[in-house]
Amino acid sequence: MKPFALILALACAFAAAAAPRASAQASKLAEAKDLYVKNARAAIEELSRKIDSLEKKLKTADAAAHEDRKSKLAGLKARRKTLLRRLTKLKRASGKAWGDLKAGVDQGIEDLRAAVDENIKV
Repeated sequence: MKPFALILALACAFAAAAAPRASAQASKLAEAKDLYVKNARAAIEELSRKIDSLEKKLKTADAAAHEDRKSKLAGLKARRKTLLRRLTKLKRASGKAWGDLKAGVDQGIEDLRAAVDENIKV
């Protein structure tokens, strides 16, 4: 066997042996990503319910408080919309990219949660 053919045969054998491992890793990554997206969506839905509750309270507020709360509510809705766009990008991302986007989604959820909780106290 010529040296090139031997190297090619060894490379093919190595690739074939490594393929199941790579496939298993990709499968685990996909499962982890799916679980993360499911949990993030649940957190956003919970925050959406709280935002809806704040919007209902807005209808009973007096005129002075109404304008202030209306402005804050618009800010919360804008944050939620941005967070949902980030989550959509994360769902489409692969490999290292989704890990990087995950940090942004995590921070967005925490920021929105803090802002919602702050507005609930008012």
